[in-house]
Amino acid sequence: MKLTIWDLFRFLLKGKWVIISITIITFLAAMFYVNRKQTYTANVIIKYEDSCISRGQTLKGTSFDVEEIISPDVMLRVIEDTGLSSQKMDSIRNKITITPIEDTAQIKLKEANQKNGIEYEYYPNAFCVSYDGSSSFEQTRSILNSVINNYFDYYANEYLYLASIKEVDYTLNSKDFDYIEQAELIEKNVKNTVSSLSSYSRDSNNYVSPSNGISFNMLINNFEQMDTYLIPQIFEKIYNGKITKNKPLLINKYTERKESYLRVKDNEEFLASKTKEKMDAYVEANLDVPNAYHESGSYTQDELGVIKDVDESFRVVIGRTSYDSLFRDYADSLTSAKTNLILAGNCDNVIGKFENDTVSQGGSEKVVEAMIKQCLEELRPLYAETFDVIEDYNSYLLPKHVTKLCDICYFPNLSYKVYGFIGAVLGLGLSCIAVIAFEIYDLFKKTEKKKNGAQV
Repeated sequence: MKLTIWDLFRFLLKGKWVIISITIITFLAAMFYVNRKQTYTANVIIKYEDSCISRGQTLKGTSFDVEEIISPDVMLRVIEDTGLSSQKMDSIRNKITITPIEDTAQIKLKEANQKNGIEYEYYPNAFCVSYDGSSSFEQTRSILNSVINNYFDYYANEYLYLASIKEVDYTLNSKDFDYIEQAELIEKNVKNTVSSLSSYSRDSNNYVSPSNGISFNMLINNFEQMDTYLIPQIFEKIYNGKITKNKPLLINKYTERKESYLRVKDNEEFLASKTKEKMDAYVEANLDVPNAYHESGSYTQDELGVIKDVDESFRVVIGRTSYDSLFRDYADSLTSAKTNLILAGNCDNVIGKFENDTVSQGGSEKVVEAMIKQCLEELRPLYAETFDVIEDYNSYLLPKHVTKLCDICYFPNLSYKVYGFIGAVLGLGLSCIAVIAFEIYDLFKKTEKKKNGAQV
């Protein structure tokens, strides 16, 4: 039995439907395998904008650690967002890979310096964060998105000076505070809010919220209007009418506060005097010590010349001395003493207003309650606007420090095209071999049968 190449082609043509069927079956089997075993990987690139990161430090001066992206604090928030069980936290963390994206120019510069024996440190400030997820591309993407968003929140709260204010207590008039106490608490809250907003306005060059078009200065004007007109009217009404819920209790409260403030004042003044003694002793001990600022003492010009000839770059102050710390403590103690003296004077003023036997006019309490209620109701929408602006401002602030260079993308770990091609090639090859083998065997049987017939 002799076969030519044309016989092989004839065999393949004869079994074409078998070949096509097997090829389709193996292709579909490959697709089914990929569909059952398919998983997705999501990744995103983040970049830190602060120059301190390139020195390996955070904004606080501590060592920078990019692994904080998968810290327990972040992962616990991810679990809360996604609803996953706490047992999966370690599983998620183990599937996250953080790869630094190194600057080629910096790497070459580092290698060149090392060849010259110069120490050069370089820390990358861009990283690719990848998550090897599950068979659901939506879940894979959402988990990585939750990790990055919660890490950004963690980074902002840990390292950035975010804007925040304390909202006024709208239930003041339903508690045991006297009328004058309610007015003082409202005034204090408004003044603190104005102070905070003023600092944010200076730092941001009067930021304007894109969502409502309100700026910090506009909010400040609204709060100052309350502090200038409405709140003083409440104080005037309370003082002129001697309006109180319980005069003996009120006088007793403010008397105790006054005494407490005075005690604190005396203590702070005592601390300031002791600190002053230490400062004087420090100065006295250093009078004869030569330094870069004077030439007093029993030293010769030659000895002082060593100090005079010191390079000016070495005269730069790189730290605080003991005297600096003492002076700061001294100033803080005096400031605290002055503040407590003022607070004690305010308490004394309230006591003086209410300690006589004048009785408030009937119905005045209702008027004051209505004025306080009106003030609180006007503050409610104002604080709502303020919180909206602060939320926008904090969202605007974060990208100045760390941001995503691209949106989160995902890709399959198993390629349908590759596995489909492999399946089709295997099916085609095996089916061709099977068809040719079958035809050769069939031809061989027929040939043998003819030989046996001829012999008979």
